[in-house]
Amino acid sequence: LKGPEASALYGIDAANGAIVITTKRGRSGGISLEYSNRFRMDQTRAQPFVQNTYGPTTTTGDLLNTFAYYGAPYAPGTQFYDNIGGFFRTGISQSHNIAFSGGTPDSRIGYRIAVGGDKQQGVIINSNYSRLNLTGSTQAQVTNWLRSDVSLQFSQANNRQSFTGNTGPLIGLLAWPQTDDAQDYLTPAGNRRRKTLLSAAGEVDNPYFNVNKNRNSTKNGRLIANLTLMFTPFSWSSLRTSIGSDNYTNETQIVRHPESAAGSGFAGGDGLLNVADDITKNINSVSVLSFNRKALTKSIGLTAFIGNQITDSRSQVNGLSGQGFLDPNFVSVNNTNLRLNRTTVSQRRLLSAYGSATVDFKDYLFVTVTGRNDWTSTIPLGANSFFYPSVNTAFVFSDAFPAIARVVTGKVRGAYAEVGKDARPYSDKPSLEFKGTSNGGYGYGFTGPNLQLKPEFARSYEFGAELGFFDNRLGLDVTTYRKQTKDQIVENIRGSYASGFILFNLNGAVTRNEGWEISLKGTPLQTRSFSWDFIGNFDRSRGRTLALPNALPESYVSDTWLFGNVRNGTAPGQST
Repeated sequence: LKGPEASALYGIDAANGAIVITTKRGRSGGISLEYSNRFRMDQTRAQPFVQNTYGPTTTTGDLLNTFAYYGAPYAPGTQFYDNIGGFFRTGISQSHNIAFSGGTPDSRIGYRIAVGGDKQQGVIINSNYSRLNLTGSTQAQVTNWLRSDVSLQFSQANNRQSFTGNTGPLIGLLAWPQTDDAQDYLTPAGNRRRKTLLSAAGEVDNPYFNVNKNRNSTKNGRLIANLTLMFTPFSWSSLRTSIGSDNYTNETQIVRHPESAAGSGFAGGDGLLNVADDITKNINSVSVLSFNRKALTKSIGLTAFIGNQITDSRSQVNGLSGQGFLDPNFVSVNNTNLRLNRTTVSQRRLLSAYGSATVDFKDYLFVTVTGRNDWTSTIPLGANSFFYPSVNTAFVFSDAFPAIARVVTGKVRGAYAEVGKDARPYSDKPSLEFKGTSNGGYGYGFTGPNLQLKPEFARSYEFGAELGFFDNRLGLDVTTYRKQTKDQIVENIRGSYASGFILFNLNGAVTRNEGWEISLKGTPLQTRSFSWDFIGNFDRSRGRTLALPNALPESYVSDTWLFGNVRNGTAPGQST
């Protein structure tokens, strides 16, 4: 679901759209076993050109003064090493999934248990990713009017990746002299082998030293649990109540080796170790009372629902920084000389009430009206309650005029939606923190309060048509849209130092986004045992910043093309 139209069902967290994932359920009346796998290989193809004509500008003995190469030409017969081509490897990825499902013969109970594993080896050495998933679900028809659905998902992921930017290995790979084998990155004593007379912080790292001695890794453990109860005591309505929790711990470790450029360049030098544990707990409760279609007349029907939602989120980050390694190759906070710690807590609560009503006329004209009111804890009292509506219309003209359906089938649609969005936690209040500059105690931080903060609002229009030809063997979907956001919350705007603060969160930005989306799909070949489908998409988006505090308006135009093929029901392979 794209755009503000999704927010009526999923709230302000879906202000920019929502991805809805349906978990697989067990099969009733028997037992089944499923297994699937996937393998993939990745290789770098484009390689930057590095000149091997001119040598370094100045040298002192065997060491370079700089990594500048516009000196005298290399002598004939000089040996060169392919440091760039030899640095990358073939990336290999594989995933395996096995599932066991079944149910009772009367279909009153169903269950499914699945285990999945992913392992990825990146094109850069020491860049690896692994993940283990364990999921289970069961459904039961407890009584004629009560049905339950329980699901659990546990995952454990480990990710080690290389640094990027000016501290990553690629800059060192390009700067390293092609007359030197970059794989020989250590001295006989096991220290960083240097090639210049620059300081340790001034000489970029050898790429192999960078990926072997510096670390950027994360570990994530996650547990998602959901309980859903469906009550159907009456034939004209149903009540669905869901309670879900999403709890995870994310462990991050960043190591700057004391001999590396980044590890020796900050104040104090001798290496840097940062560790942080992010413990996040999300609880979500949703109750929806649905009313089945009620025939108002022979041609007109009404369907509606009302609901409420409670969302509570809490995140606590415990961070610890250690500087000055005692042993340069032993990674532990206990191996550092100076240690700093910090704990950050972030909380947010959101209460919502919403409803929807759909009127249909002869099953070819539909009008849906929705409304939602949110109460959020991140906006000051008095402005933290806000309402937003939407209207959607669809006309299936091929059902209204059956004669047209012989040539083309389809519908036209139009939608108008509003959506409010709150701020990040504590955007309206100053927070106290430890102050070492005043001999201890507490003081305000950099970010100042904004007691006048209010939610931002987006208004969106959308019109489109879906057409099908030749028994839907050829399809065309065209959409035009426009979205404008007012009072957009802009974070970390610099204010007057006389206020006692530096950064503020302000309302003030006005942005507009409009464009076209065109999708073409077809099935040129279809038999009983073989089919060939194609999908093509074009998206032109034009955005403009109409107002922004302390900045000039900006605009952009973006075009995106997508094209893919589907054969024998396999997943489409798309390229951009």
